Amino acid sequence: MELWEETIKKIEDDRGNYVRIRKMSYRKSLHIMEDFIENMDSSRLQVKLIGTLNRVKPFKNFRNIIDNSEEHREEWFKYRQSRYMDYVRSEMDEKGLADFLE
Repeated sequence: MELWEETIKKIEDDRGNYVRIRKMSYRKSLHIMEDFIENMDSSRLQVKLIGTLNRVKPFKNFRNIIDNSEEHREEWFKYRQSRYMDYVRSEMDEKGLADFLE
């Protein structure tokens, strides 16, 4: 919490210049992983990752497998970042604030 004190105070002091973005739902997050898996070029890794989504702690298990794949690890991070940005754009658009993203 100490690391965030300055940032939290800045936001609290100037709330009018900030927008609250709701957390992405569990289902949407899972869907991002499903889409990534669907578009992979490695069928062996696809099978492993699909298996993680059907078990307990899918996010943790997915991360463990993807972290051990040098070939696909960076690809996953770029893909996830892109999809999260799409989500934020969508949220901003819903609030009528999409023009502020450019």
